Amino acid sequence: MEDFIFNESALFYTRAPAFAMLNLEEILRSFSKKRRKNDYKEGEIENVCYKFVMFKTDPKQPTFYIGNDPYWNEEKTAYILIIFNETYVAILKQNTVIPKEITDNLIPIEYEDLLNLFIADNTEYKHLSMRNIDGSDYAIRSKSYDAIDLKRNISAIEASKYSIQNMREKKR
Repeated sequence: MEDFIFNESALFYTRAPAFAMLNLEEILRSFSKKRRKNDYKEGEIENVCYKFVMFKTDPKQPTFYIGNDPYWNEEKTAYILIIFNETYVAILKQNTVIPKEITDNLIPIEYEDLLNLFIADNTEYKHLSMRNIDGSDYAIRSKSYDAIDLKRNISAIEASKYSIQNMREKKR
């Protein structure tokens, strides 16, 4: 796995009781065997397991081309990476869907729980970069703040029209 760099966002889940009964290897292999050039890897690092499948998609016509020449068809590389421990599952994917047999045995984590995963009452916010959600031509597009603890320096009203792009915090 050291040959890969993953830049996609992960989908986070809690394991449903039946997840342990799934044969992930069989599901991923059968999902990718219909595709060309498939490869499967699995492993465990510090009590965290991973299952990974990569394959080539069937060539498709690009959306910007309306002709019938197969020369211009695109072949993409797709993958599914499932990382899990006893409680949680994270899935990264590109150019494919997650097999239904897997998603049926996962429970999405509530947004509020995910936000509070690494945050406690004693967390200090050191840096915050935000993007404006107002699409106006004259609106300020982004803001950045740096301080020892931003909790005391930014009002909720001031930040309400922005989405967080980047954050750095420290637990005391």
